[in-house]
Amino acid sequence: MNKNIRLFMTSQKSVFFSIVVLMSLTFMFIGCDKIEFPDVEDEILDDYEEGGGKMFGGIFNEELMKIAFLKSWMGELDDETLLSDISIPGTHDSGTQLIPSNMGNMHTQNFSIRQQLDDGIRFLDIRLQNERTPFLVKTGKLQVYHGTYNCYILFDQVLVWCKNFLDKYPSEVILMSIKNEEGDDILNNLFHYFDDTRWKNLFYDGNDFDKRIPTLGEVRGRIVVYSRTNYTRMTTNFIDWYTGWDMVSDKSRILEFKNPNRWEDQSFTYYIADEYEQYDTRKKWPNVQEHLLRAANGRKEDFYLTFISISHHGQTFTPYHYAWGTSDNTVNPIMNSSLRDFMSLYNTCFVFNTIGEAKEIPNFIDLFRLIGSATSVQEGVGKPIRWGVIMLDYYNNHGNPGENELVENIIRSNKLIW
Repeated sequence: MNKNIRLFMTSQKSVFFSIVVLMSLTFMFIGCDKIEFPDVEDEILDDYEEGGGKMFGGIFNEELMKIAFLKSWMGELDDETLLSDISIPGTHDSGTQLIPSNMGNMHTQNFSIRQQLDDGIRFLDIRLQNERTPFLVKTGKLQVYHGTYNCYILFDQVLVWCKNFLDKYPSEVILMSIKNEEGDDILNNLFHYFDDTRWKNLFYDGNDFDKRIPTLGEVRGRIVVYSRTNYTRMTTNFIDWYTGWDMVSDKSRILEFKNPNRWEDQSFTYYIADEYEQYDTRKKWPNVQEHLLRAANGRKEDFYLTFISISHHGQTFTPYHYAWGTSDNTVNPIMNSSLRDFMSLYNTCFVFNTIGEAKEIPNFIDLFRLIGSATSVQEGVGKPIRWGVIMLDYYNNHGNPGENELVENIIRSNKLIW
């Protein structure tokens, strides 16, 4: 064959191959919205779990085990455990990650709701308004808000994340507070979600859960909704917190209430410590600590909810400053750091150390006496303690997956160790 002809054919093949590669790449990028790319971390974890946790050695092995555990930690608890008898990490204004960083007074979380669930968070605080077009026409959907600020997340997306998570980890349950956030009535649209066949089986529907606390076994794989929205339609889709919480003007005290429809025959009480406008952490932290200890001593049938968060409301400091402090240490004590140290002290004393080591920790005996969960030091070691639900701003300080100590300490309080 002529040399020039061979060169021409080779050149044509190269051009043809380049066109094929270019078309393939074009298809990938144009069609990327239709292609579901795998979650690399999940694939690694699946291989890790199938291999009996022996894929890697040393620290990396332990870190993978922790990541896998946090996604399904409720699976280690008995089905008969009451929801009120668990130490549960939650997030305040859970959907604020996408609020611009220059709006520090409205920004309270640095992780998406999807990531929060993976990190062990099991109580979500969802604030909603009706979604509207640029011409202020209601679309029939609900949008996540913090105050008057759009969080750029539809409630549909929140439910997709929750459903995907619960489908993959059916041992878990998500507790969700839903509040009408400074907008017009969201009730009709909210019921559309409850009635929608896509989500109907996602919500726990209990005929008598307004007069008793459900067990974990009853609600695994479901969302349990606590409504902070006034409603007129009788429903079994959610528990009424509006009457006992949002209709109370003075939130500087501990709220103590029962469901108004079941006042006579409800066998338990809700105790909620919010105090979001207590800007002096020298007063806020002792109140938080007192409420946590009250939860530790209380009846397991009673439901305790404690907010660590503090709002902005024109103050000098943002929610982040209250959570993790300022460079000049103006905020003191720091809320999240104080909680972390408090939980670390408990876990060190009661779970990991020997009796002798525990006695060397300052204030150990005082903490033990206040908790009152046992009659002696020996009897107290290794026992779980119920703190109830603890609501956090910026539960992970720097946004790195390995810095999840605050949530991990709350979960460890259930005497769960990975």
